[in-house]
Amino acid sequence: MAVLLLPRGLDGATSVVDLEAALQRVAAGIQNWEDWSPELKSRDSCNSPGRSGPAPARVRYFTRHTGTLWDWMCVAEALQLNWDRQNPARFNGYGIGVAAADDVWRRNASALCGPDSDVLIHCDTVVDSRPALQNGCTKPIILQVTNRFDWKVHDRPAYIELMRTAAANERVFWVTNNPFEQLYMQGEGVTLPPSRHYMLRPLGAAVLPGRPLGEGAARRFAVISKTHWRRHPDRDLLLPQIKKLGLEKMVEVYENHYGGPETLVSVMSQYETLAAGGVLIVPSFPFFRTLRNRHHIGSSTLPLLTRAKREGLNATKYMEFYHPDFAPAMVYFTSWQHLGRIMRLPATDPMWEAKRAAGRRAMAAVRQATLEGWQALMAHVAAAACKGPTGSA
Repeated sequence: MAVLLLPRGLDGATSVVDLEAALQRVAAGIQNWEDWSPELKSRDSCNSPGRSGPAPARVRYFTRHTGTLWDWMCVAEALQLNWDRQNPARFNGYGIGVAAADDVWRRNASALCGPDSDVLIHCDTVVDSRPALQNGCTKPIILQVTNRFDWKVHDRPAYIELMRTAAANERVFWVTNNPFEQLYMQGEGVTLPPSRHYMLRPLGAAVLPGRPLGEGAARRFAVISKTHWRRHPDRDLLLPQIKKLGLEKMVEVYENHYGGPETLVSVMSQYETLAAGGVLIVPSFPFFRTLRNRHHIGSSTLPLLTRAKREGLNATKYMEFYHPDFAPAMVYFTSWQHLGRIMRLPATDPMWEAKRAAGRRAMAAVRQATLEGWQALMAHVAAAACKGPTGSA
């Protein structure tokens, strides 16, 4: 537990850089992220009169995903929010069903919707909000969708009906972190209310301190793979092609899961990489479709591509790697031979610096829009949670 003491009065891209540096100092002393939470700056209810005016709303943030936690830390501190965190993994597994959610509620109602919080935010796997939603929690709730909203749900009819009810509830607010999630939910029968829905991308904040690269690493390309997965496109398709091109000595392979376009949308490391001045090299959209059809990769993209063809949608507007907001920062290759030519470009080629600058500009715009959006949303939610001049509970 810790109280975060960070720079104040910050806004825009520069503020996020300052916050990252401060948060990295905090993170350096944290060993156990699974259970970590900051302490509330004020434990008083926002409905309790204080000596110097109403207390700030107490925000409880539920997430089991450390990447979303780190991004939220930057948002929360930029806006000077009064917050703590619960890990839903303490209460339930993924895809919790009706009966299990009721059982979790019986055992943990005070942590899920008790008197020690004013506003609740459920992030990443919003299925974790099910105990509170289906048991009548009346606190304002923000459902921050950073993954498919129905992730690992097995009793779909009951769950979809619950989400429809939540969409009609004036005290439930929605954040999607990329353009696809709203479209996907609509296709599954859940229409988000325009007045209570915000599309707010991640800030791409780097909370963990950077690790020193080895000698010459700045001249290498990185491929992030997952060697123990049964199938992985970067391992099974990309790396063999790089070897055929005779460029394997230019590549450093890191053991982790990244995914690129085959994961469809909103990979946290896309935002982090661009914000840090990194360059992403991915297949062009036509070449990606060719690879998907030929090698049966990117199964998560199939519903979107099928629907786009059927309804005349522009699929690139729903895939962050191809979205117009980010396309100027990306390096696209149209064939394996084209990839080889790109990789052989010298480090001094002006294209690399132009792409780095474009990525930073794109993320500066994202950060500004995201912080402004969260500021507006939290004011909206505080008005719903707290009595006083901003609204009534």
